[in-house]
Amino acid sequence: MRTSNSASYTSPVQTISTQPDVLSVDAAALRDAVTRARAGLVDREVVAEVVVLCAVAGEHLLVIGAPGTAKSEAVRRTAGQLGGRYFEYLLGRFTEPNEIFGSVDLRRLRDGVVEFETAGMLPEAEVAFLDEVFLGSTAVLNTLLGILNERAFRRGSTLLSCPLRICVGAANTLPDDPALAAFADRFLARIFVTPVPDAQLDELLEVGWAAGSCPANPPGSLLPALDRLTEAARGCDLSGIRGLLGTAIRRLRQAGVPLSDRRVVRSQRLVAAAAALDGRTEASSDDLWVLPRFDGALLTVVDDDGIAFIDLGDATPRIAWRELDSTVEVLHIDRSPTSLAALVRVTDPLSIGEASTQVWRWDLPSLMLRSRQPVNVDGIAAVAVLASATLLTTTHDQNTDTYDVTGHRSGPWTTNTEPTLLASGGVFGLRVEEPDRTTVEIPDSNLRVVFPATVAGIGVRRHADTLTLWDQAGRLVAVDLSQRQPIARLRTRL
Repeated sequence: MRTSNSASYTSPVQTISTQPDVLSVDAAALRDAVTRARAGLVDREVVAEVVVLCAVAGEHLLVIGAPGTAKSEAVRRTAGQLGGRYFEYLLGRFTEPNEIFGSVDLRRLRDGVVEFETAGMLPEAEVAFLDEVFLGSTAVLNTLLGILNERAFRRGSTLLSCPLRICVGAANTLPDDPALAAFADRFLARIFVTPVPDAQLDELLEVGWAAGSCPANPPGSLLPALDRLTEAARGCDLSGIRGLLGTAIRRLRQAGVPLSDRRVVRSQRLVAAAAALDGRTEASSDDLWVLPRFDGALLTVVDDDGIAFIDLGDATPRIAWRELDSTVEVLHIDRSPTSLAALVRVTDPLSIGEASTQVWRWDLPSLMLRSRQPVNVDGIAAVAVLASATLLTTTHDQNTDTYDVTGHRSGPWTTNTEPTLLASGGVFGLRVEEPDRTTVEIPDSNLRVVFPATVAGIGVRRHADTLTLWDQAGRLVAVDLSQRQPIARLRTRL
């Protein structure tokens, strides 16, 4: 009796391979590189992840944070894991273009041709890191724009195609200059880095003491794997999540997050790159984590330990940031999508009973403390602060028995009844209680909202261009500040 190693089938055979596909292998290799780069970093893991994400997307990254927050270290470690030609430079006001792009080729200059020696410089780099990127001169930034946007270097007779996968720029703050803001818009992704929180200081001290032990770089370059993932991301199917993406972008804009049309369109590249790094060719809602958190996901809380932001966007709400301590009493607070201000009373622990009143202001979403301004509140009946750190004060004129409110842009406001100051999102109101009604004046918008009876309390909240007011009886009014028109009047059970 003979046996055969072959068999015949009446239907077509489906062969199932047990070997992983190339996309999954490349994605695993990049994820392993991120893991190695994160080793020894405290609270900077996201920087390594987003550097790789942007490299796959073919986009550039801006890292914003105070000096000494390990921005450079996180980028260097990730670049070392990716491999390839790396260029790094600290820009200054007097940085010459040839320090970044290369010097003139003197041999060609003798022949009357202006060409540049670019070996080892930015035009030939595959991964680049530019610290203090906004300090560059106009000549530097204009040439850099061509490399960032078109991956092309043009100077004199030199025209090169640049192999740049990603450029990471770092700065202490976002620029206020409109011209520099337009340049910053070329960096699609942004990360705001803050000092390591107190809860992780022990870990930081331990890791910092062993700072000399950096992870070894892989023997070969991972850029070929990265390029294959980039190609896969270009062909990623986004049809299933475009509706969700559009909704997310609308919510971001409504929350006051500025997003140009260019950034909206190119954000799809980050979503596709997130899918490719997960080994998929079709994007899902899980890939929308690449979008910035909108303002409404951060809840501001004031307690005995100061001011805290609770991140409601996480699966488990957590304290994302905390400021101040028990020596500081928060008297009033206001915030907008770009700024947080607090009126505080600071007690000097070395001087018993001595305290000063100050206005503190932070940038959002970077959470960087920008100013501490002492203020004199002696003889002031009431005081509040706007998100812009503008101080509102109410003083009582005993001769005329009137109350003057100053500090807002519409000028002094006088009333015969002592008002209560309300503030939200940079907009302030005056609550005036009368025998048969309660009136809320919004001086800067020339608005007046009248509640039909005296109530114990009125709340106010600004969200983008909408101001919502409500009382404890459940009456709610929503006003469009840009049109100065009511858009909703409701009676609810609160």
